[in-house]
Amino acid sequence: MIPQEIKKQQGTYRAHRDKNKDVEFDKVESISPPTFIKGESKKAFDILVGELGLNGYGLLTTLDAPAITLLADAYGEYIKVSKTIEKEGLVIEDYNNRNAIVQKPHPLLSYKRQLFKDITLMLKEFGCTPASRSKVEFKPASQVDDNDFNF
Repeated sequence: MIPQEIKKQQGTYRAHRDKNKDVEFDKVESISPPTFIKGESKKAFDILVGELGLNGYGLLTTLDAPAITLLADAYGEYIKVSKTIEKEGLVIEDYNNRNAIVQKPHPLLSYKRQLFKDITLMLKEFGCTPASRSKVEFKPASQVDDNDFNF
């Protein structure tokens, strides 16, 4: 389901079709990261909340905190895996069943690929990719006028 604010910005919002018209979600001024979010994950969390929250597009509600947390946590994990692969190399040496040394792709490469897919999907959900942003004309919260949504 497309959020009501995005439908309004696209010009496709129809009040008579809105099943949740009596349910209002308050935009939040800030969302604090959970205590387990640290390092690169916390930086990503703060950037996302800043850009998507009141400092940016004003799209976040308290319901978005878990999704932002998942995205930031996956991004932090992606950075850790990338650093490990950079340190250890793309190829590792292992022993086969005949006790001979063979070279194999680093086992974390497939995990990194999966993290990339997961992060990309979540970024699309928040409109954080060029393609997903091109589908919606966003205005930063400071430029939104209440008259923009009167039909």
